[in-house]
Amino acid sequence: MIVSERNKKRLITIALFSPLSLLLCLSVFPTDIWTRIAQNSSPARVCQENLYKIDGAKEQYALEHNLAEDAKVSMSDLIGPQAYIRQTPICPSGGTYTVNVMGTDPTCSIGSEHSFAGVTCRECQANLGKLDGAKEQYALENNLPAGTNVTMDDLVGPVDKSKPNGPWKVLRKAPICPGGGTYTLNPIGTEPTCSIGGTHSLDPIYARYCQNNLAKLDAAKKKYALEKKLETGGKITNDDLVGPGNYLERTPSCPKRGTYTLNPIGTAPTCSIGGSHSLSAIK
Repeated sequence: MIVSERNKKRLITIALFSPLSLLLCLSVFPTDIWTRIAQNSSPARVCQENLYKIDGAKEQYALEHNLAEDAKVSMSDLIGPQAYIRQTPICPSGGTYTVNVMGTDPTCSIGSEHSFAGVTCRECQANLGKLDGAKEQYALENNLPAGTNVTMDDLVGPVDKSKPNGPWKVLRKAPICPGGGTYTLNPIGTEPTCSIGGTHSLDPIYARYCQNNLAKLDAAKKKYALEKKLETGGKITNDDLVGPGNYLERTPSCPKRGTYTLNPIGTAPTCSIGGSHSLSAIK
């Protein structure tokens, strides 16, 4: 199959930001939070990969049929045993795909991270994670208190072998936002930010991490209730679930310092931050 230059770049992007690749890249961070997040393949990521398959099939179909830039293409043109995609891709969150005309990316009705823009967002989030981890490491090595200002020059640069006792640079190159945003490090204790904001921030990553914690707590609660034959409304404590040989080895911690409440049996555990830091926000 011939792949256009545009889709070569997109396929490379998928490879770079697959769960395994992210895990390998992020495992060098000072803390384990990025490694653990990278292991999770979210529905949004699966949807993005589906959109890439559809777009790649469109490009090949257009090439073989010599279609103009605004030519119409339907899903039936692309799907089939002898076509470009054997089975119709399905959004794991129930979204509906629209192929759109040539020259326009296919879309998912859910939007937001369920789009090509979501890949750019994730790359920016990964960059912010690197910067945040580098700040934490720099602060630890130099015993800096919260509120201390840090510059990019403090974190980025080649290793100076003439200084065997440091201070050492943490990053070799300054991360660049793929969407053209500008990064601000902010003082120690405050997350770095991107000027684009929205999904170009650490908030979505922290939210998914918190959701994962709540899901673990909820699963442990249900298993405990089943084994102890507890009815709806039964009370449960952290000691019932956490500890060596128990349902959870360690008490999960919200990365935004929210507080978890287990709640009675039959009610999902919650985080004090709320909003996207909840089980109901998973999609």
